[in-house]
Amino acid sequence: MTSSPVRHTAPAAQGKLLSIGSNNMLKRMAANNFTWTPVSHATGPTSFTLEKASILPVIISRLCSLMLIREETKGDLAHIEAIHLAAFPGAGESQLVTALRKNVKNLLSLVAVVDGRPVGHILFSPVTLDSTTSLRLMGLAPMAVLPELQSKGIGSALVEAGLKLCRKAKIGAVAVLGHPEYYPKFGFEKSEKFNLNSEYDVPPGVYTIAELENGYLKNCSGTISYQEEFSKL
Repeated sequence: MTSSPVRHTAPAAQGKLLSIGSNNMLKRMAANNFTWTPVSHATGPTSFTLEKASILPVIISRLCSLMLIREETKGDLAHIEAIHLAAFPGAGESQLVTALRKNVKNLLSLVAVVDGRPVGHILFSPVTLDSTTSLRLMGLAPMAVLPELQSKGIGSALVEAGLKLCRKAKIGAVAVLGHPEYYPKFGFEKSEKFNLNSEYDVPPGVYTIAELENGYLKNCSGTISYQEEFSKL
């Protein structure tokens, strides 16, 4: 295995999310949620696409502001680049996002928007298991929130929205290389439980997997690989 090229800022998104159901306006907005439906493509059984973009509203209690989570648009690209440049010590993650967007199909790319401005970003891309080609798997990386707005629940909202959409698309599991103290609250568990390994040489507990369909990874084993763009980070 090689050293992991994947770095994560501590999303520090511990703020409590207020109930969407407590506000009629938010109820109406929430009704216009994402449709992310699997379709057939020549690239194989892990193909899917976003059929339309819309928004998921939440209120961040510590931010005291309405935040929208939606699919990225072309108008967001410069903001997304700036978010990653601010959150990480180098340009690697920003360049990774650009390369994945250019070269890889079937990405799920969401932005968190506060007061009309993107302040957080999360990206999911297809990953593969070396022992089978029949599984629908995604990898979460990278994720970033503007440093001045961390610890306000934005990262948590992005993860929760992304996992919700992956479930709707019939993705069976999501893998992440990240903080072992942070991701378990979203249902991520140590990869060893599923007899799965990362292609990167990482400390125990850092590589975790969220099984979105109960028993989806039963009887599986092997190594999960990310898109080749990650190896250039």
